[in-house]
Amino acid sequence: DWGDPIAWNEALADRADEIRDMIAAENTYIYVAGLSQISDPLDEMFAKLVGSAEDWSIRKGELVDQHRWVELLY
Repeated sequence: DWGDPIAWNEALADRADEIRDMIAAENTYIYVAGLSQISDPLDEMFAKLVGSAEDWSIRKGELVDQHRWVELLY
């Protein structure tokens, strides 16, 4: 049911191995849209997935520079 909220942090944690593989793949593009309040928690979750906040900052920067990470937050 599209009306039901999902626990996105649990969904990401449940698929951690798959997500790590995807963000390492050259053909992965990530588009994040929604409320700006999601930005910090999303970064924290990805930091856990890749090992540290510093590692995620570097990786996210690479994805942004390659136009493979786009955020539309309001």
